[in-house]
Amino acid sequence: MDVNVAIGWRALGDLAPIFATSDPRSQIKSLLTEHYANTPQVIGKSVAEIARFVKEMDSGDLVVAANGSTILGVGRVEPNSDYRYEPTDNFPHRRTVSWLDTESWSLPEQEALRSTFRELRIPQNLLAIERRVAGGRVTVSAAPKPVAPTVPRLGGVPGRIQEVLDRKAQVILYGPPGTGKTYWADKAARDLVAYREHGEPFDKVPETTRPAVDEFVRTCTFHPAYGYEDFLEGYRPQSVNGQLVFTIRDGIFKRLCDDASRKPRSNFYLIVDEINRGDIPRIFGELLTVLEKPKRGKSVQLAVSGTPFRVPPNVFIIGTMNTADRSIALLDKALRRRFGFIECMPDVSILNTANLQGLPLGPWLECINRSVRQKVGRDARNLQIGHSYLLDGERPIAEFSRFVQVLRDEIIPLLEDYCYEDYAALGDILGTGLVDTVNQAIRSELFEDSNRADLVQALMQAYPEMATSRQAVASEAAAPPEDDDETDTTAAGAK
Repeated sequence: MDVNVAIGWRALGDLAPIFATSDPRSQIKSLLTEHYANTPQVIGKSVAEIARFVKEMDSGDLVVAANGSTILGVGRVEPNSDYRYEPTDNFPHRRTVSWLDTESWSLPEQEALRSTFRELRIPQNLLAIERRVAGGRVTVSAAPKPVAPTVPRLGGVPGRIQEVLDRKAQVILYGPPGTGKTYWADKAARDLVAYREHGEPFDKVPETTRPAVDEFVRTCTFHPAYGYEDFLEGYRPQSVNGQLVFTIRDGIFKRLCDDASRKPRSNFYLIVDEINRGDIPRIFGELLTVLEKPKRGKSVQLAVSGTPFRVPPNVFIIGTMNTADRSIALLDKALRRRFGFIECMPDVSILNTANLQGLPLGPWLECINRSVRQKVGRDARNLQIGHSYLLDGERPIAEFSRFVQVLRDEIIPLLEDYCYEDYAALGDILGTGLVDTVNQAIRSELFEDSNRADLVQALMQAYPEMATSRQAVASEAAAPPEDDDETDTTAAGAK
């Protein structure tokens, strides 16, 4: 039986000429504002529904006619059923469909209430519609589940992140500044996506393919002004015909969940940098109820739009937090229960045998942090200096001038903040060769290129134990390389 599916908004007139222009949505919004007295958010919603009906509905799509939660019929859009306008009808905007089922029934889950035309997404509802069309012959077991690519167990910190995500679906990396929290979060997320989508780690994926990996990894940063409207949904100002109106807009997490619902075979990751700097209860809102892994898929009604919302099981959150800024103990307890936690501390082994002008970077950083733990006082363990300060990319700093810049512009100001400008305490950490405790100042002349030797001596004299480390590093650097032929022979003989 061929018949029409139609929507109202008769005062808009024929929409075909409007959709032939470059910006049809703005024109429709203006017409709706002129002819229909509604709030800006209702008008914005109507524009989206009209656009879906005219341009996004394709031949072969299933259409469900409903009155509230009661389904009145299920039809299929006819081939070449383009939009047409019937000016004499109260529902003038039309498409041609073949109605396949016209009995009344109800969807398993409430969806798309108070909407004129929108896409249905809840899997139980989609399956029920297919059953009606097929005369009840469709079953869950009839459709084979696609097999997701095998993702190997990652090593090191990414492996720990992977393990917690498998168990909890969200994790927070925490520790002092400069310990690689954001680096590890980004590396783990991109490697997990690259393995799942391409079967290899991210650094092996061709440059031309990497933007496709980035589609599955999103990033945001929490701060005191960040809110629910940025994360889930909220009203935002927009200029329409020279007038300021407020329209509802989806936040980054809601958009991510929508994308994940459309691609259930792929995993999506949201990296939340500085997660502890935001007002967690305000940002997450009712999301805390459905964030736990066992509750993924459970519906919750959003506070602003009133629409049902679900967190798909293929969405994962990786947060980072700087414990020098705020202790993990101060995090919202409801949030702590829903996340796993991985501590990231300074790792001097990453600096290996790096030596600048006779200054061994690894032992020097270890001495600095030991002094911080002893001299700074309460919570000093979370106020250490991370190894990332002494890295250039993924390698230890190789130029002394670069080390001087980091020491002068980053490490010393951070330690000054830790000591609350107590130069006696700062002198205990860095040594009085660098800190003038009497005049409460840093001996800045030591940073000049002509005083490199004096700067190294000032840094070394604060830690007598550095002499042994300096000799060990020098001996290792001067040692002849191992004979590769000898090594190969020994290995072959052991087989």
